[in-house]
Amino acid sequence: MMPRRVNSALGRACRAALDRFAPLRCLYCDEPSGTAAAICAVCRGELVFNTDGCRRCALPGCGGSLCPACQQRPPPLAGITAACVYDEALAYLLRRWKYQRDATLASTAAALMLAAPAQPPVCDLQLATPLHWRRRLRRGFNQSDNLLRALARARPG
Repeated sequence: MMPRRVNSALGRACRAALDRFAPLRCLYCDEPSGTAAAICAVCRGELVFNTDGCRRCALPGCGGSLCPACQQRPPPLAGITAACVYDEALAYLLRRWKYQRDATLASTAAALMLAAPAQPPVCDLQLATPLHWRRRLRRGFNQSDNLLRALARARPG
């Protein structure tokens, strides 16, 4: 237990020193973000949270009820939660994370998901989506695994 506390304290000290001398910069405007996320408060305000998505498939603009497709033929799952509406700003963040290997964006994506009005339900088990071994080798990481780990670190409790 002692090594974990030492590592945790050392990690906090290193992060504090880095924040002081080389602050994290917003990936949109390149200004200091002022937070542990790679998006400043102004640019974060420009992202569109999915507040009125279909309660089953998360399609935006359904007023929180079922979309026509889910009314006619429900998908084989109980529901999907989408934190943000997929637009150019979010697409830029995801492309940078996946293809430019920007590791800081896992914690940024986790922070966005936890700040979203529609929270995913608490569950017993969460699994990352597997990535084909060739793509994993090319990319160097599995972004869904990184996101799941960042969510586990950021989620209270």
